[in-house]
Formats: sequence, structure tokens, C-alpha cells
Amino acid sequence: MGVAQHLKAPTKGELLLCLACSAYVVYYVLVVVRKPRVVCRTGHVRRFLCVQMEGFVKGYFRTPVWCIGANLQRLVGCLYHVVKKVRQRYPHECLLGVGVSLGGLLVSLYLCQRGRQAQLDAALAVSPPFQPAMAARALANPWGFNRLLNACITRGLVGRLRDNEDVVRASYFQFFSTFLFFMRVIITHNMVSAQRVIRADDVFRCWTLASFDRHYAAPAFGFQSVQDFYENCSLKGKLCMVQRPLVFLVSEDDSLNPETALPEDEVLKSPWLGAVVTPRGGHMGFVDGWLLPRQPFYAERFVVAFAVGLRKVCKARGVRVLHTLGN
Repeated sequence: MGVAQHLKAPTKGELLLCLACSAYVVYYVLVVVRKPRVVCRTGHVRRFLCVQMEGFVKGYFRTPVWCIGANLQRLVGCLYHVVKKVRQRYPHECLLGVGVSLGGLLVSLYLCQRGRQAQLDAALAVSPPFQPAMAARALANPWGFNRLLNACITRGLVGRLRDNEDVVRASYFQFFSTFLFFMRVIITHNMVSAQRVIRADDVFRCWTLASFDRHYAAPAFGFQSVQDFYENCSLKGKLCMVQRPLVFLVSEDDSLNPETALPEDEVLKSPWLGAVVTPRGGHMGFVDGWLLPRQPFYAERFVVAFAVGLRKVCKARGVRVLHTLGN
């Protein structure tokens, strides 16, 4: 009896399953499995990325496609005091700053504001929203997953405020926000019509990030408008002031960073900056693996490799070499 007599024709369901699996494998190989782009000027920072982190910038990045504020200037001031305290406690150690999403934006703004006076020796920003105005517009897109993500982020922020509703409605909190607004008007000599008082009911009804920023974030910390808030918190046009090694890890499908959000021209002009742009990863996701992704994911391994690489450089040449890496 031949082998062919024991073989049965596949059912319709089995055939469709095989076709679906084959299509997924083809899609995975052609679309998902692609090398990250390294956006960096030729120099010490690029050499560091290519030598110390070769497996991340040259190897393939595998990830499924479905990876899943307040006044930043004030928070940057808080970050300044925290970094200062840590530096006083460890004056001779390499101090690395790592920020994710909003934290990445804060670390980047800190380096922009402090320049050569920054007490961080190096920094890594994962999925920072480079231009908050562009991020808000991208999330407001009525089509696709961004709309749902926008609502989830906003309701999470509103929930935090609702937990402290008595503080939001307190009269002294309203007075403080109004005082900050008038102080900003006096300093800038620019009086515009803006909402100076926080109306808690309007804040609790917010379902989009733009409305939350308009009703709470901007007036709470004295900004004249939500546009003024976005401009002050944007990294565009400020990265040239960075004087410490700063590396960005971003993905091309980040919901908060459209294609034009990353200021590649500024990154390429500065010897202190570098960016690794992965084809997939979403916003803070970077989940990799075929069907059963397991931690640690790409971003976590990237941070560890970055820290290990810095430690090797500092151990061989001293911490101060990082202050001249861009020269």
C-alpha cells in the first residue's frame, strides 16, 4: 500500500489556517524583520553605538506590529535638584539618565537647558514625544487605534486628578494658577486672552489629550495658551544646546511621534546626539518575539547594553571622557 493512500486531503479550515500562517511568515520576514536606522553624525557617539551596541543597531529587530502633562519646565527644575543631590552623593561616578516617554522628554529638556553645566554624564530617552503639539494632533486622528489610545491616556490623567479632586477644586490652587499666569505676563510683556482659572468640571469631562492640556496643564502652570505650553515643551530647535551624549530610541510607528516629529537634521548636525529608529515598537512597546514574546523586551535590553557600554568606556578612559565625546 502506497504512502499516498494514507494521505487525506486537507479540509477547508486546515487549508485556510496554513495560508494564514504562510502569509504571516512572509509578512514577518518582509515587513517586521528589518534593521533599525541609526541617525547619528560621524564621530565618537556613532562609534560608541556601532561598537558597544552592535547587536542592537546592526542586528534585526523583531516585533509584532500591534505593540502596545504637567508643566515640564517646572518638572525639569525638580529633575535638576534631584540630579544635583545624586551628584553630590556620588561625585566621581558615571551618572546616567534614562527616561521613557514623558521622562525621556524631561531628561532631554534638562540637557538642552543646562548645556555644559549638566551634571548628567549621559542620557538615553526612550519614545520621547519630540513635539507635543504634533503628538496631540496625531492622537486626535478620528481613524485607527490612536483615537482609543488618546482616550485611554486622557482618562488615566483625569483619574489621577479625580483622586485629588479636593485639591483641584481648592481655592488656593485656583489662586496659585492665576498668580503664575500673571507673573508670566509680566515677564513676557505679552497679554493674551487665556483661561486663567481651572474649572474642575471641564477637566473631568476631558476625553482627549488636547482638551486636557487646554483645560488643565496650560492654566495650572501659568502658560498663556495650550500652544504656548506645547512650544515651551518641544525639543525642536533646542537639541543644538545639548553638550552631553544623548541617544534616542524611537520607532517609526510611534503614535505620539509621527514621521516628521524626530528632528533628524538637528540630530545629524550635533556630535552629541544619536538616534536608533526601529521599524516597529509603538510607543514604549518594543515587544519582540514571534508568537509568545517574553521579557526582557528590546527596550530593556537596549538600556542595559547602553549602560554596560558606558561603564566600559568610563572604566577604560575615565568618566570625564564623556564630557568630550562630542568634541
